[in-house]
Order: sequence, then C-alpha cells, then structure tokens
Amino acid sequence: MKVVVALLLAVSFFVLLRGAWYFLRMATRNKSYHHYTLRVFPWVERFVWLAFIFYTLQSFFLHSTVYPFVIISLAVVITLLFGWLVLRDWLLGAVVRSEHALEPGVFIKTGNYSGAISSLGFLSLEIQKEDGEKIKIPYSQVNRNMLAQNPDKGYGKSHRVSVRLPQHQGAQKIQQLLKAKILELPWVVASAKIEIELTPVDNQYVARIQFVSVKDDMAAKTEEIIRLYAEKHAVKDN
Repeated sequence: MKVVVALLLAVSFFVLLRGAWYFLRMATRNKSYHHYTLRVFPWVERFVWLAFIFYTLQSFFLHSTVYPFVIISLAVVITLLFGWLVLRDWLLGAVVRSEHALEPGVFIKTGNYSGAISSLGFLSLEIQKEDGEKIKIPYSQVNRNMLAQNPDKGYGKSHRVSVRLPQHQGAQKIQQLLKAKILELPWVVASAKIEIELTPVDNQYVARIQFVSVKDDMAAKTEEIIRLYAEKHAVKDN
C-alpha cells in the first residue's frame, strides 16, 4: 500500500510542478522578473523532489534499524553529486582565471566555441561570439585546451570607424554616449585609449572613432553596432 501511495504522490508532484512551471512562464513572460523566475524555479523543483524522497524513505524505514544508514547514505550521495557538479566548476574557475589572467574583453578559444569574454561567474563564464550570440560555458569545459589571447600582451588591433549622428544632443553628450556604447562590446579593450573625433557636416556630426579590439576583423561589426545605436537615438530624439 505504501508503494502505491508513493507512486501516486510522485505522479501528483510531477504534474503539479510541470503545471506550475508552465503557469509561471506564461504569467511572467512580459514581466521584469521573468528571467529570475526561470533561474529560481529549477532549484525549487529540486528541493521539492529531495523533500519527497526523504519523506518517502521515512515512511518506509522510520521504524527499521536500517533507517539511519539509509538517511546517511542518501546524504552522502547528494553531497558527492553536489561536489562533483558544482564544486568542480567552482574550483576549476579559480584555476582557469588565475592561470590565464582572464577578464572581460579577453578573446578565448576552447573546444567548439570562441569569442570575447563578456562576464565571469563563479561556475561559468560568458562569451560573445562574432555574430553577437552569447554563450555560457562551465569552467570544467573551458579548462581543456583553452587558448586565451590577452590584448594587453600584444594581441590588440587598432581600428577606426565612422558614423553620423544628429547635432542637437551636443558634442560632449554624443562623445559620452558613444564611449559608453563601445565599452559595452566585449571585444573592445577597455584599458586601451578610445579616441572620438567629431566633425560638423550640415546638421550632423561625423564621428571618427578609434579603439582597440582583441581581434583583427571586428571593425565592421563594431561600425554596424554603433551605426544602429546612432540611428536608434536619432529616431528616439525626433
């Protein structure tokens, strides 16, 4: 009878959790906290299943002499799995970051992925590929056969691009906006000097921007991003 009850509870929990997951995704789709909901709910789901497992074991073995052994064994298995899946990436992250002096803007190539680092986390790093796609890679996958090109050690390439912007925002404001946007790009070397020269032409400024990137072929991509950014601001201000 206990086995039947346990199976029914397991099926019920599965249906409820799947339903809750679907409902939360739909209910928060256009909300600012949608991203956090997607990140938190999987942990809630795991804790619910762990609680169910402990409850089931207790109902089966509470009055048995093997009950302490069963609980201790389960705790050991969970700890080992947690250590293997989480602590492994945490420790390897420290090794990889210290060995290669990783920071945002450094270009890396590992396995099937290559791109400029956009952020460094405790368990993984995020890179931005040349097409703009962002990928998170666990440190356990980064650790093997990684090639890191640090622009501060001679890998940087200087580029110059030109874009047109309306004059009504003022030269100083335009320079601030352009510099902030360029520094958002992960392949731009933030420690290198960024030069922005504005030349008035008719009712516009021609902005000539000089920057250093971690790769030789990022000028066209940067120019496209800056031009779209300038057009967006021009439409917004009109």
